[in-house]
Amino acid sequence: MIRFFGQPKYSTANDTLGYEFFIRQYHQGNWVFPQNFNQFSAQQIRDLAIASIKALPKNVALVSINLDQS
Repeated sequence: MIRFFGQPKYSTANDTLGYEFFIRQYHQGNWVFPQNFNQFSAQQIRDLAIASIKALPKNVALVSINLDQS
C-alpha cells in the first residue's frame, strides 16, 4: 500500500499555502521511503495523487509531488 504524506509549503511570492507530497510505502507495520519507485505504475501514482488532492481543502492553491527521478 502506498500513500502521500504532506507537509505544508508556503509561497512568499503570492502568500499562498500549499502542500508538498512525499510517497511512502507501508512495510512491516511502518510507513517507509520506497526502495524502488519503479514498482508503482504511473496509473497508481496518478490515482493516488488525484484522491489526495481531492481530500485537501478547496482553498489550497499549491501542490508539489516529490518522487524519485527514475
